[in-house]
Amino acid sequence: MRLPRVRLTVRQMMVGVAALAVILGSVLQWRWHQLSREYSATAKHFAELEAGERYAMSITEANMAEFKKVLQGLDPKSQKALLVKRQIAEEAKYLDYMKANARHSSAVRAIHEQAASRPWLPLAPEPPMP
Repeated sequence: MRLPRVRLTVRQMMVGVAALAVILGSVLQWRWHQLSREYSATAKHFAELEAGERYAMSITEANMAEFKKVLQGLDPKSQKALLVKRQIAEEAKYLDYMKANARHSSAVRAIHEQAASRPWLPLAPEPPMP
């Protein structure tokens, strides 16, 4: 027994292609929406990190200013002056570290914000950690 022959008209093929396009478009739209939400969440996380690092930088700068005030009233050759100078140097090192971290967080945040607005494009590579 033979199966009946199926004849596809041009209209039926066009309807099939249109239906397939709607399904594929819906799947892609759903995936892009998911990616956009993920990228937005990551951007928000790095924005919070950046804000925390900038706050820590302001505290460190205030500490350095206080140490410099203390240092002005001390004999430059005294033991306490040497300790304060060492503390200022450590604070300066920490400040440089926090600045590098803030720049990194800012760069990663910008990458993910751009990716959230254009999820169909590939994600740009993140800069290396400082």
